[in-house]
Amino acid sequence: MAGDVQDFVVTMPSTMASPSTARPFNEHECVRLAAARRDAGLRKGTVGTVVHVYPDHKGYEVEFLDAKSNMQVLTLTPADLEPVDA
Repeated sequence: MAGDVQDFVVTMPSTMASPSTARPFNEHECVRLAAARRDAGLRKGTVGTVVHVYPDHKGYEVEFLDAKSNMQVLTLTPADLEPVDA
């Protein structure tokens, strides 16, 4: 949209967690941060949406949107995420 300003923070994981250490997530699934991401200004427990799944579920692109409509997309490993309980 014309005039929209969106901030993106893309971080690449230094190591990829084994898929056996966490359950796989699917695209469009809501997930929660397992730990704070100070580099992105996100607290532990912040909820986001998986927007891309890397092969073998070794990594995810997760979109976070705050109350001020600021969007961030981070590249995270399965160990960085927890399921959102329904």
